[in-house]
Amino acid sequence: MFNSIRQPENHMQVELREKLSRSGFTMIELLVAIGLIVILSGILLVTLGRTLTSSKEKATRVTLQKINEILKQQQVEFNTAMQRTPSRATQDPCLGSIDVDANLAALLERKRLFRQAFPQRFADLVGPGGAFLGGGNLGTIVATEIAKITAEKQAVDPTWIFFDDPGPPFRAGQHKVETESSELLYLLISKGSAFTTASADAAEFKPTELKDTDGDGLMELVDAWGEPLQFYRWPTRLLRPNFAPGAAAFDAETPADSLRPLIPTVQSVYWTLLANGNLDRATLARDQDDPTALIYRFLQNQQSARTKILGVESNGSDFCTFHTPETYTAMMVVSSGPDLELGLYEPTDVTNFGHLAQPIDKPSVAAEGALNDNLTNLKSEE
Repeated sequence: MFNSIRQPENHMQVELREKLSRSGFTMIELLVAIGLIVILSGILLVTLGRTLTSSKEKATRVTLQKINEILKQQQVEFNTAMQRTPSRATQDPCLGSIDVDANLAALLERKRLFRQAFPQRFADLVGPGGAFLGGGNLGTIVATEIAKITAEKQAVDPTWIFFDDPGPPFRAGQHKVETESSELLYLLISKGSAFTTASADAAEFKPTELKDTDGDGLMELVDAWGEPLQFYRWPTRLLRPNFAPGAAAFDAETPADSLRPLIPTVQSVYWTLLANGNLDRATLARDQDDPTALIYRFLQNQQSARTKILGVESNGSDFCTFHTPETYTAMMVVSSGPDLELGLYEPTDVTNFGHLAQPIDKPSVAAEGALNDNLTNLKSEE
């Protein structure tokens, strides 16, 4: 019969058992270890996120700087073309039968042709005769591109259309108006216009800088987040966001010079967010193309609904409407930045003065709003 009495442990057995009992983790130690792992993982993700955002911001700034140099070059070419253009033998279509000083006539013609040379929406390319996409060489290029794309798409799918069909069966077109300024900007810098030569081709832009976000066949210039860049030809509402004087102020008895106070004071809060801020208030409150306020005084003295100061910003179907009078202008290309919120009404939103870069936020919240992280070509200038 076996002896069931437990033999006493020797010293080595006791030491081994104690080591084995200490080799596991307690619940508290496990929780602490898991907590440390979570904290370190969070720090790592935040760091990686910031690094990724920073790299996308840098990539977008490179794209904007590239576009900015091309636009500056094309603006020089436009100015040269205007200097070499002889005086018009016929009355400018923006004036109709109104006789004005030769300097004012030349200035109005310049504004009209500048709008045509640097369009931000297809409606800017409506010619004086009312022909859609008939505004000069670029209008012809756009019309040709759309016709070519449509023919190619319909060879595969006969029901494919570019624009929305307004009649039965009311088919939805592929094109989205929100992409027009980006599409036109790319065509402008790659194809040129009647006043400027092509300054770039597709090879100068990386695949990540070009994208057809709406699938209509026209390429768009995009930021590093894949969002179409927005192009504003005359972003004057950044400086005078509240410009909307009452129509009653413009009657025949109101002296012209007394209307000047109706133009709101320049507010630089938006400008400093989206531009380099080096221009003083006096410069921002003057149209650099019209230093003696010829257009402003002309508008003051006209009683036509089209030519009143109230209507000069409307930019509807009339190719003779321009921008906020007595306000600095500079072509601006905008990325909505990391938050993907533009903070401006889009260039095609005429109702809300988006064609003049009307901010959505109020000045009091602009610095904390969507504009705060936006990137622009004007901000990148030295």
